[in-house]
Amino acid sequence: MNRPPQLVDELLTSSALVRSGLDDRHLRHAAGRGLLTRVSRGVYLDTTRWVELEPEGQHALRVHVLLRRSSPRLVASHSSAAVVWGLPLLHRPPPEVHVIDPGRRTNSRSSTMVRHALPLHDDERVALDGLTVTSSARTAVDLALAHGLHAGLMAYDHGLREGLFSREDLAGCLARRRRSPRRKTAELCLQLADEGSMTPIESASAATLHLLGLPRPVRQEPFSDERGKIGEVDFWFPQFGGVGEADGDVKYTKPEMRGGRDPAQVALDEKNREDRIRAVPRVRHFGRWGYATASSPPKLRARLRAVGFPLP
Repeated sequence: MNRPPQLVDELLTSSALVRSGLDDRHLRHAAGRGLLTRVSRGVYLDTTRWVELEPEGQHALRVHVLLRRSSPRLVASHSSAAVVWGLPLLHRPPPEVHVIDPGRRTNSRSSTMVRHALPLHDDERVALDGLTVTSSARTAVDLALAHGLHAGLMAYDHGLREGLFSREDLAGCLARRRRSPRRKTAELCLQLADEGSMTPIESASAATLHLLGLPRPVRQEPFSDERGKIGEVDFWFPQFGGVGEADGDVKYTKPEMRGGRDPAQVALDEKNREDRIRAVPRVRHFGRWGYATASSPPKLRARLRAVGFPLP
């Protein structure tokens, strides 16, 4: 989960300065010089602290600021609830905070907030980090209904793997959204969801592989050779001996993912691992792709065809 509440105490607000009898102009001046970053209207944070946050953390902080200054009936939802829960997003968080407003009959949008006029059951709202947000299952379903197969499957896979919700929880939320335009897509996400999906790029790839008409692959298939265990592959197609590996940049850029190795050593280890997998007799085709290809059917089709996958 993205948990920035500890930064709330570091926020500087115009209203607090005015109440103390001081002039708030220096906040605006400091922001103009880049020393402070405007989080919301009249709310600032030291820029060095702001840039330490990932985009999801920055958005989560905006959610905390806006909801604490808004009507208590508002419930953080969609992408905004996702960043609070730590559910992965297909794209960067939006500039506006998304909420469900049970008191509205129509949607509305401002420069800072998108209000969704949607029904919300009592068990679909929870208190989290001092905020009222949609439940984890409702959040995942809303992502699927709003943004489609790739976004929904990424959220479903992550939530199931991390124990944030069960398949029954998702099915229950879907049963309440019978009139939603993308309900069939959200139900397809549930059919394709796999707790064995280890990363968002794997989930996005699984969605694209389905759209390409490939048979459902085996996830995390183990491979070994005469030297012993090689490891698990992301996608295994036993019908034609195809291996698919979806690698994000974090494998090479995030220190916690490198296990003490430098990026060059990670790349070398990956090449040696790939060579061993290719040498296994049952492997006839091997394809590797990155995040930009994972969610693009034309790009992934071209990549797989280039390495001999028999696409329909």
